[in-house]
Amino acid sequence: MSAASWILIGEGKLKTSERVAEIIPEFGTNGKDTMTVEQVLLHVGGFPNAPYPQDEWLDKSKAARAIREVAARWPVAVSSNTTDVGILAIAEIIERRTGKDFRQFVHERISMPLGLPELRVGLPREYQKSTCAALLRRGAVVG
Repeated sequence: MSAASWILIGEGKLKTSERVAEIIPEFGTNGKDTMTVEQVLLHVGGFPNAPYPQDEWLDKSKAARAIREVAARWPVAVSSNTTDVGILAIAEIIERRTGKDFRQFVHERISMPLGLPELRVGLPREYQKSTCAALLRRGAVVG
């Protein structure tokens, strides 16, 4: 998600100094109203993981609820904590700034230009085995 964000920053469509709540108004609740894009990208926003499992992350209503309801637990920039809410917020920013689903944007602007059409965010389970095999053949995966 960070790479996709940097593309938008490079194109002038996103600024690291922007408050996330200016882009996603519902994010600006529970002590998150002053957090900037930079702070979310650096994982120093001060909020914990949302209380729901990863397999629900792509449910738009649950993601929106997590973005809205999760509260800042620490002061901004005091502690580093990679969180699903930060990832969900960046995905939502990408969608609002591009008008595209974040997975489509990553596929079109990152995977395809790198010559890795099988590389996707949220790859459907039925494609996982063949995609891993293809990436291994190309040397794109170590292990």
